[in-house]
Amino acid sequence: MLGLFASLILSLIACAPNTPVEPAHALQVTYRTYSNARYDYSIAYPVGLLLPQGESDNGDGQKFLSDDGRAKMTVFGAQNLDNESTQSAYKKMQLMFGAANGSEVTYKVIKGNWFVVSGRHGNDIFYAKTVHRGRTLITFILSYPAEERQTFDPIAEHIAQSFSR
Repeated sequence: MLGLFASLILSLIACAPNTPVEPAHALQVTYRTYSNARYDYSIAYPVGLLLPQGESDNGDGQKFLSDDGRAKMTVFGAQNLDNESTQSAYKKMQLMFGAANGSEVTYKVIKGNWFVVSGRHGNDIFYAKTVHRGRTLITFILSYPAEERQTFDPIAEHIAQSFSR
């Protein structure tokens, strides 16, 4: 599980060329819902800002990309084969986003059956939320350039609130 998260994280927070984006107050954001039948979850995504790339071959989730590829979101479900607790999965996520990977965790919280780890990796902001449901972990990871935080911070909040089972 740690290897899967680590490879997703590194691919999500890779830097791309700089292109300015309008601030959030200038944008009217419309959301659609992606629903996953295999793991029984749904999540909102901003239409026109993050474009669906098609469900994965194994049906566990989907990747969403901005037109320029700088903002990315991946959402997926995974079997909890190691029977991890919410606490142990939370600790692993913190390690993956820790200083050893060149990242700085600036926010983390665990409540009940879910947790969030967020921070910076280079010039990018990342936000990851996992919901633990017994033998299943569902996760979304959003990454975007720090200079676009006026646009994406409210989007990240909306997506996190929409993330459900």
